[in-house]
Amino acid sequence: MCDAGQLPPLFSDVVDSRMKPVGRIVDLFGNIAAPYATIVCQNDCRVLEGEKLFVKEKVNKCRK
Repeated sequence: MCDAGQLPPLFSDVVDSRMKPVGRIVDLFGNIAAPYATIVCQNDCRVLEGEKLFVKEKVNKCRK
């Protein structure tokens, strides 16, 4: 089972295994144990069926 805190936030950037931008997450749905994401592609994205995609985490830069 998956904790809701582990799900990626909406509008997170998505990349492929080569770190090329694919799109953004616009919806999360399905079973909490195996959720699905709807991704809106950017420009000319080419994704093969079954290809793994990854959420690109944003780094918070703190000012001192």
